This record gives sequence, C-alpha cells and structure tokens, in this order.
Amino acid sequence: MLNFVYLFHMPLFVFVSGRFSRIRDVRKYRKGIVRLVETYVVFQLLLSVFAWMQGGRWSWVSLLVEPNWLLWYLLALIWWRLAVMVLYYCKIPSSSPYLLVVSICIGLMSGFIPVSGTLALQRTLGFLPYFALGYVTASVDVRQYVKRIPILVAISVIVAVLIAFWKIDINFKPFLSHLLPYTVSGVSVTDALLVRCIILLLAMVIGAMVMRVVPARQILAKWGMKTMHIYIYHAFIVSLLVIAIRKDWLPNNELLLFAYTLGVIFMILLFARFRVSDYLLNPFTQWNDKIELGKK
Repeated sequence: MLNFVYLFHMPLFVFVSGRFSRIRDVRKYRKGIVRLVETYVVFQLLLSVFAWMQGGRWSWVSLLVEPNWLLWYLLALIWWRLAVMVLYYCKIPSSSPYLLVVSICIGLMSGFIPVSGTLALQRTLGFLPYFALGYVTASVDVRQYVKRIPILVAISVIVAVLIAFWKIDINFKPFLSHLLPYTVSGVSVTDALLVRCIILLLAMVIGAMVMRVVPARQILAKWGMKTMHIYIYHAFIVSLLVIAIRKDWLPNNELLLFAYTLGVIFMILLFARFRVSDYLLNPFTQWNDKIELGKK
C-alpha cells in the first residue's frame, strides 16, 4: 500500500508546483525564492535542534548540506525555480516541449550520479520530469482532458496497479523516493534504470487517474492555499505524536491512528488561520514587509 501511495503523491505534488512556477512578475518571483530559502533555513535549524534534543548528533556540515526529513522538497523547489529564472533570462519559451524531453532524460540519467541526500540533488533531478510537465502545461486546462477519462476506467486502473503493488513483494521505496543512485539500489544499474522508466510512466498514468477520481471542490482549493503550512508544520506535530506513542503516553491501535491523523489535520488547518503561522514560516520577510508598509 505504501509503495502505491509513493507512486503518485509526490509526483502530483511536484507537478502542481511546476504549474505555479511560471514567471509573471520577475521581482515577485525573486522574492518568492528568497522566502523559500528563508523558510528552509529556519526550519532546517529548528528540526536539527529538535533531532539533537531527541539524542541525535549535532553537525554543522549536515546542517548545511543535508536537508532534514521533508525539507528536501523545499530545497528542490528552490533549485527548480532558480532553473526557471535561467530559462526566463535565456528567453526559452516556457511551453516548449523540448524542456519536458530534456527533463525526462536528466531525471533518468540522474541515477548514475553518485550522490544521494546531499543538497537534495538526487531527488531534485529525479523528480524534475514531473515539475517540468507541470511547468510546460501551466497554460493548459489539464482537468479538461482528465475529465474525458471514463470514471470506471480510472477506478479500474487504480485498483489494478494497487493489487499489482500489493502482490509484488519488492521494496520500491528507493526508486519511488528518487533518493538513492542506481549503484546502491540493490539491483543492477540496467534494471534500476528500467524500473525508473516504468515508475515514471506509471506515476504519470496513476496521477491522471487520481485526478479523475478526486473531485474538484472549492473547499479543497481553499485548503490547497495552505499547502506550505500543512507540509511544514505536520513534521513537528507528527514527530511529537510518534514520540508520545513510543513512550506509551498515548494508546496505539489502527482506529486511534486514524483519529490521530484527523486530529493532526484539524490542528494544522486551525493553526494556519492565524497570522502567527505566516510569521513562523517567514519571520524576516514578514518583518521587512511590515516596515516597508509602515513607510508608505
């Protein structure tokens, strides 16, 4: 089941990120990158302190080059948007299909680079095709094409792939997370490249099927506006929850885990409504914006 979730959840997330990465105002775009860097630095430090308090080792080298847990995505997004800036200044059309072709080649070839979590480079390059797909099709109403897929076909494909992943007793996580190079994947380099090709195709197909099944609702769109808050803050809440369960401070069974999940979602959505959540994400730029607004 976990393999199946990994197959589409981050590819879709990265795809959506690509769709919102077109440059319409260069100044605002640069400021957005600065805000991402700020959020990354702040929470990289906070998560490192949190890990150290739990008995982990403190290392300035790791702090600088090894993203903590889910912060790899923030660093990858920074690299992707810097790449978009380069494309913009080189006057390369954002809708050029060649960008997608090149990104797929880079994504497949990245497995030959002997680097894993350092600066999130392996994941940045591995997930690049999904970002490029969203970036190139940003002006296309993808939902219009997805709606043409019969709902029964979408459900059937999802169930078939789910059963296939359930039956195949192989740990696909190293391939699905794009974290490890081919040489340490546990199989031959040729097989690893083939598996990544298959996963790339399957991720795009299942992503489309999931988009067909999930309804488009205004309330979901409002929650989507707080995606960054949910992504960042759930790390701390989930970490505290795991510690509490492991220390037997909280009871643990499947039903309660589901209840805890709903509770975490509710807490984050509630917290995201308060202005302080924005200040924690970007304390320096929020402070600077307040000063500039006061001068006006």
